[in-house]
Amino acid sequence: MLRKIFCLFAVLVILPAFTANAATELSSFSVFATNSVWIIKRADVNSGNIGVADVSPGPWLNSESEVTIGHDANIADGVSIYGDSIKIKTGASAFDVYYNELTNKGTIRGSEYAPLILPLDITMPAFPTPAPGTEDHDIPRRGSLTLNAGSYGEILVRKKATLTLTGGTYHFEDLNLRNRSKVLFQAPTELIINNRLRTGKKAVISPEDGSGISAKDIRIYVNGINGSTGNLDARPLAAKIGNNSILNANIYAPNGTLWLKWCTVAEGAFIGKDVRIGHDARVTLNSGFVGVILPPDPGGEGMLTLLGIDTDSDGVRDDIQRYIYFTYPDDEKLRLGLTYYAKEFQGVLEDADDREAAYEHAIKMSRHGECLCFLKGEGAINIRRAIRAEILNTRERSIAYIAYSDNLGGRVIRGAPLDEWKNSCSFDVDSIGGDQ
Repeated sequence: MLRKIFCLFAVLVILPAFTANAATELSSFSVFATNSVWIIKRADVNSGNIGVADVSPGPWLNSESEVTIGHDANIADGVSIYGDSIKIKTGASAFDVYYNELTNKGTIRGSEYAPLILPLDITMPAFPTPAPGTEDHDIPRRGSLTLNAGSYGEILVRKKATLTLTGGTYHFEDLNLRNRSKVLFQAPTELIINNRLRTGKKAVISPEDGSGISAKDIRIYVNGINGSTGNLDARPLAAKIGNNSILNANIYAPNGTLWLKWCTVAEGAFIGKDVRIGHDARVTLNSGFVGVILPPDPGGEGMLTLLGIDTDSDGVRDDIQRYIYFTYPDDEKLRLGLTYYAKEFQGVLEDADDREAAYEHAIKMSRHGECLCFLKGEGAINIRRAIRAEILNTRERSIAYIAYSDNLGGRVIRGAPLDEWKNSCSFDVDSIGGDQ
């Protein structure tokens, strides 16, 4: 009896010392899966946690474990590993590990935490509805092509050819890059692939030099499955990046395997049903999946009516909400300013034929414009011009805006003094971090 009491006391004292809260932000993970993860031999994960969301029924990529860290792989300081079962192979070195079952033949430099409560409290990204078109493109060897945002069919980038995307939302049926080919991005981009993503060796998926964007500004969604069955061993895989490639983007392949093959240098976040990091590959976190829940891309349906689609009823059209977030992901103040501007613009369109309502909207629009000028100075002119073009993206909306403008004829709208523009913002500017 004394032994039982002592053991119970020991459990009560010791367990809290080894229990810690699991990460709850998807943005902290460079590698994340819903079924299994395999970091193959000599791979380096330089930053960003590694994890599997829940207990998996299998099959798994390797070792009948949710997470496998291969021979001589190195997981950097500060990187935590989360999995119901984790296997660390000979010569591998890990930092903190959170688990329910551990097989360790390597080195754990940090701490061990068990038990791990599952599922992890992680919000997965909303997956946009794929809406590919029928316009296929076959870029010849050493050729080049520039595409504006829109819907396309199958895209083939042949050896040493280059596809340049100017930015915005793209829908492809398939994207296939041959050896040494490139896809370059000039501005923040969402690329939704209805089927599969495949590259040959020494491919490049990255921002264009001088674009001013980084991996976090590029999100690639892959809707395809493995083969025709979706089984773990079915081929071709949903998303495969060829060996010795350069990948600066975020990829989300929820229905199949995402494989970054050997010696690939990758920056971003890599999420899939199963994620496999090849031998001698290097992974660095630069996540574009920041835990913000956005409405799905409404596509063509969002252009069928004057006011469009607002699924979350926040007063801003879904396509404009997404435009604001993806165009200015690092500027919370500007996003808020544009959100209020866009909300008022909905009223402008809705009440375009009402002379008195139009005047009231115009006064409020003037205040929102002053706020944007306070935040961005002369740059606000182009910022407003750009979002107005996004809002007035159909003939019906343009006609409504003309009617609104006509109803302001002869009316005077007084602006606030320059030193009061800060007060024109509909939110507390000082309570939000960042510059203005």
